[in-house]
Amino acid sequence: MRIKALTCIALLSYLSAGQLLAHGIAGNRYFPATSTFDDPAVADEFSVNTFKSTSPASVNSESYSTVVVSGARLLSTNWAVGFDYAKDSVNQSSLVQAYTKKDDIYIKTLLYRDDLNEALLSFSLGYGNAHTDLPYYGVSSRNSILPAVTFGKGMGNLDDGLSWLRPFAFVGAIAADIPVQRSPSFSGTTTSHSDFLNNQAQNFNSVHWGFAVEYSTLFLTDRFHHGYLPKDEPLHQFVPLVEFAFDSSPSYKTAGTMNPGLSYVEQTWQLSGELIVPLNEGPYKVTGFRAQLMFFLDDLIPAFFEKPLLEN
Repeated sequence: MRIKALTCIALLSYLSAGQLLAHGIAGNRYFPATSTFDDPAVADEFSVNTFKSTSPASVNSESYSTVVVSGARLLSTNWAVGFDYAKDSVNQSSLVQAYTKKDDIYIKTLLYRDDLNEALLSFSLGYGNAHTDLPYYGVSSRNSILPAVTFGKGMGNLDDGLSWLRPFAFVGAIAADIPVQRSPSFSGTTTSHSDFLNNQAQNFNSVHWGFAVEYSTLFLTDRFHHGYLPKDEPLHQFVPLVEFAFDSSPSYKTAGTMNPGLSYVEQTWQLSGELIVPLNEGPYKVTGFRAQLMFFLDDLIPAFFEKPLLEN
């Protein structure tokens, strides 16, 4: 898996040269990626996202952890190719009970951009493989088609009577997981276990969806001029936000979380942190925490990422 990740990073760093507003920006608005869905833009970027949650102390106390590594490379001004690698682990009484690894590749396009009205809309299509180590049963594997839509809309164009709303923005996403095969495949298990699992298991479509309310502190400074596009990218600012994320499927009850957090964006990086507060009886039974570090590769390594791959 390390070799695969290094190969993806090497492909992303294929040389180029030029200048683009490659961050998630529309006019005066910067849309930071949240802890559970991407920003509504295409860009050269690399990020690491971690999650940690522990259930209340008991005889069988459990902890959940996730590590996600992602990267994207611009093919043209409005197209990018990317990858995600994720590992979810469940530990019980300090022993690893199960883990799931996910490998996704995708292509993403920016469908709509309106700088004056601070609006972005994008679509991506991916292909993913997930395999889960089931204690005493073996390894379950499944392949999926992964379409997704992400959008963002800022309020910075409102009239003076509603100027207090200008720092606010709404972002959201709808991402589907459509299995290629009806049932997952199993390996490393006995015949009796295999028969049982194949009779009981079935792949279902699922949808990850959500939205976030973001507040841009740039609108509180003299860097913002109503009705005018910025001279420089609207970076170097804090963006408080509250995200609501949900997972729906015919195989389980819709699970949701509320994720209040804070992002700080610099020229070459963004650092974010969010609490994970369960809204119902989903996979997260107690409050957890996510942190994300993202690098903007076009500014971090301009010699390699100043221009999309397919532009001369």
